[in-house]
Amino acid sequence: MRQNLVEAPVAVKRFREYVKPHDVVDPLNQHWRGTLPELMSEIGFESLGIGENAVVFGHPTYPYVIKIFMKDTAYLRWVSFCMRHPRNRYVPKIRGKVIRITESVMAIRMEKLHRRPTTMDYEYVAKLYEQADEYGEADANEVVEYLEDNNSLLDLHNGNFLFDTKGQMKLIDPFYNYYRGGIFTINPNDLSKLTHVF
Repeated sequence: MRQNLVEAPVAVKRFREYVKPHDVVDPLNQHWRGTLPELMSEIGFESLGIGENAVVFGHPTYPYVIKIFMKDTAYLRWVSFCMRHPRNRYVPKIRGKVIRITESVMAIRMEKLHRRPTTMDYEYVAKLYEQADEYGEADANEVVEYLEDNNSLLDLHNGNFLFDTKGQMKLIDPFYNYYRGGIFTINPNDLSKLTHVF
């Protein structure tokens, strides 16, 4: 019988206590991830990937992955788009809402996807824009328009594209809240326009 996070309150409580001091988004401090792999392994999850502000975990019997991340208003903008456009074939399917572990550490459940190797830089980015610009494909147009509306946050590269079991390309995290000269591109603590994702 598989064990889920609700059935493992001790591990969740330990992690919540561990990350509680990290109540401010700090791009230079990733110590909040410290005990996470060990705690997740206790309930059968293994680390599938580590990003700058997130860790993704999978379980062999779950049809989704869990992404645990430091509060990221740029990423939450993309999550919001995915939730509002669940039928768009270029966006990952989100299960439920964003889970607040603490005020600054959050989690989301997303469909299981996989990488596809490529030898060409920006190959998948080019394919997405080609579908929108040359073929006028509605789903691609919808995504590209949203990307252009958030141009200051763009972080497009092959690593931000994964594929489902049918080979459909999905854009998983195209935004980054750049931190330059001690200032974020957008306020990392302002969730006023994102309350619907929780």
